Amino acid sequence: EPRDRSRAAYAARVKTIRPTGKRHRIGVVLSDAHVPKHDPAAWNVALQAVRDLAPDHVWILGDFLDLASVNRHEKAAGDDYTLRQEIWCGNKALDEVAAAIGPRKCDLLFIDGNHEDRMVRYVASGRCPPELRDTLEEIPDALCLRERGWRYVGPDEQPIYDGSLAVFHGQWYGKHHAAKHLDEMGGSVLYGHTHRPQLMTKQTVRGPIIGTGAPCLRRLVAEWQHQRNREFTGWLNGFVVL
Repeated sequence: EPRDRSRAAYAARVKTIRPTGKRHRIGVVLSDAHVPKHDPAAWNVALQAVRDLAPDHVWILGDFLDLASVNRHEKAAGDDYTLRQEIWCGNKALDEVAAAIGPRKCDLLFIDGNHEDRMVRYVASGRCPPELRDTLEEIPDALCLRERGWRYVGPDEQPIYDGSLAVFHGQWYGKHHAAKHLDEMGGSVLYGHTHRPQLMTKQTVRGPIIGTGAPCLRRLVAEWQHQRNREFTGWLNGFVVL
């Protein structure tokens, strides 16, 4: 019965977001999945929302892949995926997003994060064997983004703008990261990176601007934190609906 009530509340919320007979743009924003370290339950809820809301836009805000296999830091317990396995898991996750969207037309945006940049740093470093440098694919090719219909936005192209809204992976941490992003960008901004949802509104002479920090879809454990594998306070699972 509690589960039935929860499902009914969810269905009612979906109707308020996508009311019958009305038409407005809706986007679902997924951030910091860190595949294959994504949380299966949170990921499945996000996919269900994509199915139910029939969004016009699905945006990935970076750190879709974890790429611990090419990380320069000491490997943590459980970091036993190979690069090929990580790429395979990423392609599988994108297949699941495509299945949730279905045949309808949808704007697809894939923003590069600092974890995707691990591949670039690895290839450019002395850690990558010279004979592999010409064989390792860049992220857009490894995930077949062009073939899948995703627009890829690299680090040098960020932020991008949807109207007056700046969208990028994010850069600043700290207790008040939404206010920091808002002040640095000088306008409304949507970002990920921190794994901690936060909202900040600021009044300006031109009207209100809003800084929105997205939650994450990663498992709520930090294996890298002194190998303790404990919950990292402040991280929350979720996604953003625009």
